[in-house]
Amino acid sequence: MSPERPPKEPRPRGRVAVLSPDSSRAGEISDLVESTATIVETGADPETGLSAERVDAAVVDCPADDHCSTIDSVGAVPVLAIVHDGGASAAIDAGATAVLDWTDPDRDDLFAHRLDRCLDRARDRSDGPDGPPGPGRRTDLYELSHRLLDVGAWEYDVSDRRVHWTDQKYRLHGRTDDENPSFEEALDTFHTADRHRIERALEWATEQGVGFDLQARIESEETDRWVRTVGEPVESDGTVTHVRGAIQDVSSVVDRETEIERNEEALRAVNEAVTDLHQPFEETIERLLDIGRERLGLDVGFVADVGESTVEVRHLSGDAAFERGSRLPIDATFCRNVESSGGVVAIHDVGALGLGDDPAVEATGLEAYVGAPVVLQGHLWGTVCFGSPVARDRPVSERERSFARLLGQEIGYLLSQRHQRDRLVALYDVSRSLFDAEDVGDVPRRIISALESIRDGPSVVVYRWDESAGALFRAARTGIECGMADPPARIGSGSDPVWEGFLASENRTAAAGVRGSPWIDDDCIQIVVPIAGFGAIVSVRPASFAPIAFEETLLNTLVRHVDRAIEIASLRDSFQRTTADLDRAHDRLDRIERIETVIRDVLEAILGASTRRAIESAVVDRLSAVEDWSAAVVDRDPESGDLACHGDSAVGADLAGGPPCQRAIEDDTVVVTSTVLDADGPHDWRQGVIEAGYQSIACVPLTHENSRRGVLEVYGRRPNQFHADEQAMLTDLGHVVAYAIDCVERRRAFRSGGRVELSVAVAGDPLFDRLIDREISLSTVVERPSGGYRLIGRTDDPETALDEWDLPMVDRVTHLGSGEGTDDGSNIELVVDSSPLLDVCRDHDVAIAGFDPIGKQVAISLHVPSADRIETVIDALADRLADVDVLAQRSDVQRDPPDHLLADLTDRQREVLAIAYSRGYFEWPREASGEQVAEDLQIAGPTFHQHLRQALGTVLDAVFDDGVSSPDESGT
Repeated sequence: MSPERPPKEPRPRGRVAVLSPDSSRAGEISDLVESTATIVETGADPETGLSAERVDAAVVDCPADDHCSTIDSVGAVPVLAIVHDGGASAAIDAGATAVLDWTDPDRDDLFAHRLDRCLDRARDRSDGPDGPPGPGRRTDLYELSHRLLDVGAWEYDVSDRRVHWTDQKYRLHGRTDDENPSFEEALDTFHTADRHRIERALEWATEQGVGFDLQARIESEETDRWVRTVGEPVESDGTVTHVRGAIQDVSSVVDRETEIERNEEALRAVNEAVTDLHQPFEETIERLLDIGRERLGLDVGFVADVGESTVEVRHLSGDAAFERGSRLPIDATFCRNVESSGGVVAIHDVGALGLGDDPAVEATGLEAYVGAPVVLQGHLWGTVCFGSPVARDRPVSERERSFARLLGQEIGYLLSQRHQRDRLVALYDVSRSLFDAEDVGDVPRRIISALESIRDGPSVVVYRWDESAGALFRAARTGIECGMADPPARIGSGSDPVWEGFLASENRTAAAGVRGSPWIDDDCIQIVVPIAGFGAIVSVRPASFAPIAFEETLLNTLVRHVDRAIEIASLRDSFQRTTADLDRAHDRLDRIERIETVIRDVLEAILGASTRRAIESAVVDRLSAVEDWSAAVVDRDPESGDLACHGDSAVGADLAGGPPCQRAIEDDTVVVTSTVLDADGPHDWRQGVIEAGYQSIACVPLTHENSRRGVLEVYGRRPNQFHADEQAMLTDLGHVVAYAIDCVERRRAFRSGGRVELSVAVAGDPLFDRLIDREISLSTVVERPSGGYRLIGRTDDPETALDEWDLPMVDRVTHLGSGEGTDDGSNIELVVDSSPLLDVCRDHDVAIAGFDPIGKQVAISLHVPSADRIETVIDALADRLADVDVLAQRSDVQRDPPDHLLADLTDRQREVLAIAYSRGYFEWPREASGEQVAEDLQIAGPTFHQHLRQALGTVLDAVFDDGVSSPDESGT
């Protein structure tokens, strides 16, 4: 056993005084101090004080807050205060450097750490453990740090606008320290683009007392340098007198950040290029070369295929002394260095590196070069290179090397992808070639043709088995001969591996990677694939070319498809049938798109129609415009109950309403007759339909909820014309048409028959509020065909009524004059775009029957089509108006029966008739002439009379045809 080592003497780290009112605890504290290898001096009387020359730090025991006054007695030395159950705040307020709670369970560990802090503070206050306090050591360290970090200091005197610099600051600005520059002189040393920011920052510091931290450029003859300058204001009596700060040269940091940013941008560009699946391979390579040229700052980029003795330029970007497709001796290119090193080769200046006489300089004209290997399938395929006829001004950085290496990897990846794609294409072409064979004898030629189209494809011979001769005969061969003499025209029994492979009689690789055929070079291997009952395929490869897996896959694929070559005819027929089906499907899709367009037109027309007849005409006209289609709307006659065309029809009236239509009405379902010739029904009906040129029919019920509005019949001129997609569209259209008819019929029923009268008081409609203010009583409201409303009212004060209306919805206000022979006021016409109250009435088929002011509200009498719609109307009014109160409700309100006679009028005719009536055109004597009414309508006089005659004719026709009876249920 080795002798026991003597205990190590503690190395004094400083002199510490321990002051405690408790002698026992003073001993414990002293033991802790000694455990830190520190010389201890104890003092029993806290009042005697300590001399800074005698001790470096003191530990003061403060069992209560009033003992913290002891800290003041130790002078300027750092103090570790010992407190008990609190008292830390009092110790810190008394000036303690560190505080320790004596009751802390980790007291011993914390004590050593905090005593070290006090001793470190003591060392900072003195040049050495034995010397008096002084700044010498800190000054040296300060100057050393500024010199190492290239930091200078400055001070700006606000009073004389001069700047005081340290030596380092002078050096950064490239000036001598013979005088302190003025602010303007100092500012001129910065780049012109940065001076305003610096001047503004200094103004904020002096005027607002705000510090700053910014980066700027210092101009110099050689190159600008980036600096970081920090400034803080110094105040005296609340006024900034100086601004002090530091400045550091951060050019290297900015350069690194710029290079990192450029590198990241280039990497993003590379990623975008290689992930752009729609970009052709050639364009992707060109784009990568352009990115590399910009990133490396070189003029030329190219991808080279490196062979044994030559280098072929496959892709080129930029102007170079060589062209794409050029072949250069490998010894006359720097690619040889990449091949030999297997890594990135970077030459920033051939002259500086002693390579001025290198043959590559003369052959390529490049004074700078960066090249990286491109690896394909684990072997060096070539290089990606960048160069310039002018040398770079700096060496190639490690980031630039890594970027070039990455480009080489990405290009290798792209080449590998293309190689894989070529293989897949080759496999596809082989199969397709066999399927296109006219007969079995054509198979060998097609095999060879497919193999010769493969890049770097194998050298192959195809042998056919001749059963009568008992031998294999050469049928075809590729034009590429690799290590292969003239293949024998006949191979019979013997030791040739081809014969042995053929005898295996299995569709698999019989001999892969073997030698032995006398007509194969010794440094080559051959792959023999037998084709049962047909022959064999022989492929030859140099032994140095390792990857043969694909070649085996390719040959075995050929073999698997040879036995199907005789089925080509049936396959071709099947393909042609499939193509025909696809063509038909394509035609159907085109037709469906056209039908969808027509249906959209139908829907637009329906939205603009105001009568059932207009809706049905729009549907019939537009569906009949579809190629090979004709349409009709069929419904039961209200008097006879027979099915008949309802309105316009594109087919003969004697054809509509046949058995399919009757079944659609009875079953309330879509009925499609694919072939009229085979349809159920009377012979005369089928004959009439066929002779009219129709062979299929689709009958679509027009139903919405519980209402039935007849049947939409669509006749097709070809059998099986209505497929599932077309049936679905027609079914949806039937629901929409029925809904539209319901809407106009409800409106018509509202205008012509029973309804509910609802009295409501409303407020919040600007138009009606203004009518009350100007004492205008409303007598007529007419919807305008072009949108908006025309209102006719009377007033006793036309001048006030005609004052400017500052409401955006009011287009114009016109004084229509007083009716002849009347003295009850003047007629006023208002043309408005919208009104919350009128819009709700229009949207819900509600008519305004009365209008009276009640204070600030308007009492409106409304005719609602039915009681079940009252709640909906009230909710709609509440949504649009500020205040709605229901005053009264009365059911079974009837209007004069002749009202239904207006249902067949156009919107324009209805407007003309209503305005003419409200203006007293039909009174005797007339209150307004036709020209006056036309002027109110803003139309020509002849146009007014034409609309009026047509409207009166329609009404009188209905009067005499119907005998002025009430409208029937259908409204016709």
